[in-house]
Formats: sequence, structure tokens, C-alpha cells
Amino acid sequence: MPLHRPKVLICDDSPLLRTVLRDLMTEGGLEVVGETTDGADLLDAVRRLRPDVVTLDVEMARMDGLSALRVLMHEQPTPVVMVSTLTGTGTRETVTALAIGAVDAVQKPALRLTPQAWGATRDELVAKVINASRARVGSRARTAASVVSRAHPGSPAARARMCGGMPMSAVWIQPAA
Repeated sequence: MPLHRPKVLICDDSPLLRTVLRDLMTEGGLEVVGETTDGADLLDAVRRLRPDVVTLDVEMARMDGLSALRVLMHEQPTPVVMVSTLTGTGTRETVTALAIGAVDAVQKPALRLTPQAWGATRDELVAKVINASRARVGSRARTAASVVSRAHPGSPAARARMCGGMPMSAVWIQPAA
């Protein structure tokens, strides 16, 4: 169980996936403070619930996750871990989300997890959320994200502004106390 229990808001249009994510995170010692079904409701939920971290899907009905991430980073900067079938390592959506200001990304868990895969999936998700909860996003993230997002994700300009998969100067990790 982590020393600091980050408060997490889940944003996903699938009720089943929201349940799986909630179960994985609470089993991993995190506190899920709320859920929302699309990006259009995300900003209000963030303001109301004040989570430490948001998990955000990409494909949703009224407002997709990348559009919601842009609004969130501009209006109410909050650490975000993208959780989607589209956010595997190095995908266009992952690079775009990181450029906009997401702290990390993880592939959405399979619905039929074996007991062994459940533990590994839980551990990866929980570790990424805990790390994201230490990130400080703000005006520096918005500035860097706007510069990086104008460059094509595979261009030298975008790569030059990326460091370890993260936009340089966009997010920094607070050292553990």
C-alpha cells in the first residue's frame, strides 16, 4: 500500500472498464474519488472532486480524450495517465497525449485477465498513477505542450522536445520526501 494514497478520477465511457479500473486501483491501495463517462463532463468533475490524478480514455462519445486533455491542461492542469486501447508504447495517440501534457500512458487492460496478468496489470497501473500523482503540471506544461503539439509527432522538432517519452519542461517529478 502506498504511503500517499492518490485520489483518482476515472474517465471512460465503458461501465465495465470503469469497474475493472476501479477494482485494479483500489486493490492497489489507491482511492478512486469518482468516475465520468466522457470528456465533456471531465472538467466539472475535476473541479468538484479535485483528484490527484485522472485516468483518461481516448475514444469516447461527446468529447474524445485528447480533446478533453487539451481543455483540462488549459483550464485545470491535473496529472493524467491515458488508459486506452490506443495508448500503447509509441503510438500516435500516446505521443500526442504526452505532448499535450499527459504524464504517462498505459494500454487498457484486457477484460479476461488471468490471476497472474491481473497482478501485473494492477501493479503497472498503480505505479504509473502514483508517479503521476507526484508530477506538477501547470503553465510550464501548457507552454511546452502547445509548442510540441504544433510539431508532427515524428518530426525532429518533436523528438528534440521529448525526453524519455515526456515533453521536456512540461512535467517534473517531485522528489520523494
